[in-house]
Amino acid sequence: MRRNEQKKREDRTTEAVSLPLSMPVSLGKLNQKELGAFDTPIHIVRLMINLCGITDWSHVKVLEPACGYAPFSYVVSRLKGSWENITGVEINPRIVRELKRLYPEYDVRLGDYLLMDFGDERFDVIIGNPPYGIIGDKSHYAIYVLRDRKTLYKKLYKTWRGKYNIYGLFIEKSINLLRNGGILCFIVPATWMILTEFSILRKFLAKSGKLRVYYLGKGIFKGLNVVTVILIVEKGLKGLELYDATDLNNITLNHVKQEYQGEMITFRTPLTDYIESQARIKLGDLFDIRISPRSPEIRKCPFLSKEKNGRVPLLTGRNLKAGRNGGYIDYDTCYSGYYIRPEDIPRLREWFIKDRIVVGHTKGGKLVAALENRHYAWTGDVYHLLPRHSLYLYGYAQPVFTLQEVVKILNSPVMNQYMRDKYREITPHTTKSQLEILPLIPLDKLKQIEEIFRAKTQ
Repeated sequence: MRRNEQKKREDRTTEAVSLPLSMPVSLGKLNQKELGAFDTPIHIVRLMINLCGITDWSHVKVLEPACGYAPFSYVVSRLKGSWENITGVEINPRIVRELKRLYPEYDVRLGDYLLMDFGDERFDVIIGNPPYGIIGDKSHYAIYVLRDRKTLYKKLYKTWRGKYNIYGLFIEKSINLLRNGGILCFIVPATWMILTEFSILRKFLAKSGKLRVYYLGKGIFKGLNVVTVILIVEKGLKGLELYDATDLNNITLNHVKQEYQGEMITFRTPLTDYIESQARIKLGDLFDIRISPRSPEIRKCPFLSKEKNGRVPLLTGRNLKAGRNGGYIDYDTCYSGYYIRPEDIPRLREWFIKDRIVVGHTKGGKLVAALENRHYAWTGDVYHLLPRHSLYLYGYAQPVFTLQEVVKILNSPVMNQYMRDKYREITPHTTKSQLEILPLIPLDKLKQIEEIFRAKTQ
């Protein structure tokens, strides 16, 4: 981006557009949470409209999907001076009736946005706060009211993968409803930036237009512990801009990619750049990464018992502890409530009887690793790093690293700082994809890096 163009965009981000300080109505007691809906704070509505970079809204055709009480439509109508060319879609009939009473000129349509047929109708701007959540059974997932439509959604949308979050479907649908040159502006969870479930969506977005991602962090929605971003897609262009917007009074550009292909979107710092420039090997080059058996399999397993009687505990993520000198394993406490005979351990997973490294999945984004050489069985949120070819790489006469060295590298303050710098709080979990691309730096070099960056911060 040219410097003057970026300066104009930064000016538009902070300029004082005359917008209302509050909205006339809110979701109130209408329990929209079952549909994944949450009120958007007015300062975020204002920010998003400014980030669209439109100075004259008079002839702009606008759509607000899953509009609720239509905060974005309402503000745009004030900028336009009328409700002309503003459309909203809402699935809750009670809200639609109220909107029609409040704003008779508003083109608000009742229905499921994801199943609605717009024909040849296209829009200049699609803006809003789509619902968040996974569709499934009431006992596990908030958006259970749409579970009967899940099969149909999966057939209609190309970006669906795994336990897909419904906001991804809203992004795909909205991109397809934009005119070429149009703008999508959504506030959504940050998880799509790195999780494997969104890999198809990221590639779809990369082909669709230029992405601007504004990382907001936590605390935007009261009572909702979710990390959010503002995603803007300019259809027909290409590239990526990532911004740090955790301080709304000082939004800063982190980095630009002229060519974005759909890879994970992560932050860059001097530390991450330096480590990645020094590393020749990634963790995934040396290890196969597996996950422990999950609860449904464990409950059905015929050779597990709740009686000890000479058996050993089936370990869980709680048995992997974070100590002052790194991770360690508590082999004695049976957090799972299940025991297994040592001779049955390979029946659960053959690779349980191999020396390996265990890494915590749910440790608040922190790397916690330990050497597992007692060959216990595990369940739950733990990754198992199985060495390939005794840690040899092609062309190397000696092992590149020992298991003990890798454990020290993973637990090191430098690598934990690297993870915090690169991924922020995008997800509280350490993912398999993060581990696969984690750069491995020899311990002596890690100490040098720690000294270099400690000196820079003093």
